[in-house]
Amino acid sequence: MKEANFTFHVVVDQHEGNLVAHCLEMGLVAVHCDQDELFSIMSKLIIRQLQFALENENPADIYHSAPAEVWERFRTRVAKQELPPQRLQKPVQVGGWPTLMFNQISYAACAQ
Repeated sequence: MKEANFTFHVVVDQHEGNLVAHCLEMGLVAVHCDQDELFSIMSKLIIRQLQFALENENPADIYHSAPAEVWERFRTRVAKQELPPQRLQKPVQVGGWPTLMFNQISYAACAQ
């Protein structure tokens, strides 16, 4: 079987003392005070949604865009080069599907 690739972008903001991550393509949101833990939580959320959609033979359930204002903040900050990307790549197994390569590109505007 061939390999399928999925790439998702995660942008992180500070809000009321916590870090808030938005997956732009999936509309997922995670909150945590530690950036590394936040990226791990978001990765698990993305993988679970991806697996659920594919296991239930409904790939249309993968993509649910984040709100327009989140995309706008992301575009503005990327244009200003305020967001250095951090990349995570790993294979995901879903029964009956080719090997999926999950790519998460995270952008955090705040230093720890």
